[in-house]
Amino acid sequence: MKNKIKNIIFIVILFTLIACSRSLFINKNVYSIYKMPVIEKANEKSNLKTDGYYLEIENPKKRISGPEAIIILKNGYVAQFYDFKSEIENKLKSNQNLNVEMAWYSLKKDSIIIEYFGENPNEIATYSFKYYGNINGDSLSLSYENSNEIKYYKFIKDSNLPKLINVSRYVDKKWYRANLHYSRK
Repeated sequence: MKNKIKNIIFIVILFTLIACSRSLFINKNVYSIYKMPVIEKANEKSNLKTDGYYLEIENPKKRISGPEAIIILKNGYVAQFYDFKSEIENKLKSNQNLNVEMAWYSLKKDSIIIEYFGENPNEIATYSFKYYGNINGDSLSLSYENSNEIKYYKFIKDSNLPKLINVSRYVDKKWYRANLHYSRK
């Protein structure tokens, strides 16, 4: 009887530790972009640039920390970095592989939708959140789902970016691999 109680206590403690470190369940039904083609129509041209990164144009009145940098890959993935500009540049200039959790994007002409895999240890299930934007030459503008606030980015050409390795939790899941659009492989 004592061993059974110890086992139950151990399972409860283990369950609590796991729950505190990440969401317990992946809510796979809320994700859609990874199932779609990277570019909606194969013959469409896009102004999206993938030989560098987009650096947020800082608004000193609204931000305490540094800007955001977004790397958009040809295969439909997005990597995001937050830090001070010099730290971002140092990280991107390193010759090391960078492990990063990635989002997905889809293009339609000059419009972009970026869908993030959301995870919070305080919530039981994962969630999705999206940014909608426009690409105009060397600039990108994005706004969060229901927000009127627009973030602006300028493109920085850089052909020596480090190799990015997607370490997102969804990568090794059967549901993800089974529904992944061929243009993202």
